[in-house]
Amino acid sequence: MKERRRIHLGIDYGTSGSKIVLRDFGAPGGEKASVLCYRGSYRFPSSVCVVQNNIIFGSEPPTDDRNTEETWYESLKMRVAAEITGNYERFCYAPLQELPAGLSAKDLATLSLWWLISEGHRGAIQHLSDYDLAVGMTVGIPMSFFSDQAIRNTFLEIVRAAWYLNRANGILEKPSLEAATARRMLDEAYNSISKRPVLPDTVRDWIRSEAEAAMYSSFQSPSVRAGTYAKVDVGAGTTNASVFRITDTFANGRWMKTGMAFYGADSGPSGMDAIDRALWEWRPDGKKDWLVLRGMESGLLEEPGAVTACDKPINETVRIGRSPWKQLREKLGGGLVGIADPEWKNCMIYLLGGGGPLRAFRERLPIYPFDQSLRLNIGILECPSDLDFDFSSAVPIEILQFVLVAYGLSEPGLAVPFVDTPSETPPWSPPRKRPFKDYDDF
Repeated sequence: MKERRRIHLGIDYGTSGSKIVLRDFGAPGGEKASVLCYRGSYRFPSSVCVVQNNIIFGSEPPTDDRNTEETWYESLKMRVAAEITGNYERFCYAPLQELPAGLSAKDLATLSLWWLISEGHRGAIQHLSDYDLAVGMTVGIPMSFFSDQAIRNTFLEIVRAAWYLNRANGILEKPSLEAATARRMLDEAYNSISKRPVLPDTVRDWIRSEAEAAMYSSFQSPSVRAGTYAKVDVGAGTTNASVFRITDTFANGRWMKTGMAFYGADSGPSGMDAIDRALWEWRPDGKKDWLVLRGMESGLLEEPGAVTACDKPINETVRIGRSPWKQLREKLGGGLVGIADPEWKNCMIYLLGGGGPLRAFRERLPIYPFDQSLRLNIGILECPSDLDFDFSSAVPIEILQFVLVAYGLSEPGLAVPFVDTPSETPPWSPPRKRPFKDYDDF
């Protein structure tokens, strides 16, 4: 009989690409986390393609003219939020293709997440084939989604249904499904999970805010000391921002980090999709949509007039980045008094995601909101000591900023509270508050 081995998948379900980190609790020498790969890349495509009656996963839309028989569905995460709220203009910047008959954006998101779980499970089996694997999983969503009850409940249903599909039908052997078969499987999954309600204290085992997950690497990093920090993660469809505090305690002759908490956090549907759309409208070149500009933004924004053309999404992203500081001021009654203020002025800010390297954001986001003459220092990312790349090598520094949310999601006990002052930060070490749970028990 094979020895049982516990693992946990942290899935950063992205607008255009997703990331998966596998945490192995039984690794020799102590638990380890690994960035999983798909076709040599850390990115797992989030897009879904429909050809006739077949739903296809694991591919990205071509940048040139597309096959007229193919219909590509991108930014599904954002389209689900738009579907729930009815506000498509707020959430959707990618092309809104007509959905397949009988399927919703929620359905396609559920199926794409099943494919992601399958790939994560497949990677675990490939590298840990000698063990009987007990698999857990947590999926990240923007904090604004998590704070909205209707959106949170829908994503909870999506994640649970995708997990049911994986447990009931196993790993997807090939990255495609016939539409009628998918519809039947989805109905069975939704019906089954509706009979087993989720207890309130287990919601975060399934879904967690991306802002919270991104903070875990700071707590784990030996070079990050106790203090106040800011993070702004400019992704494809959303921007997540937080100001947080790490506390320490002197014990056994040395200072040890023992707690972490939010001073403020926010997210919103503004990111690189909005930048790409503004650039595409500013300089149309005959391309069918703005997604072909992904990865070209840095160069394009150096051209005269480009930054002005992107004023609206840039300003909105900066507003989100400064929102946690506004929350902090409101907690203090509109003023900044007391001993902590000098520390806030000197805190480090980390700029993550596809928009993190852009000059427009690196110039504006580090400005200290309460004194425009001061700038925060931009932090340099450090790879956590327990994280590797594909079970074999160091994580390339150029991708580190893109995988830290999935890394935090792979830690099932992560729970970061909101506080008003440093003295309220509760102890948080060791961080795994709740024991690992086999999701079959939920």
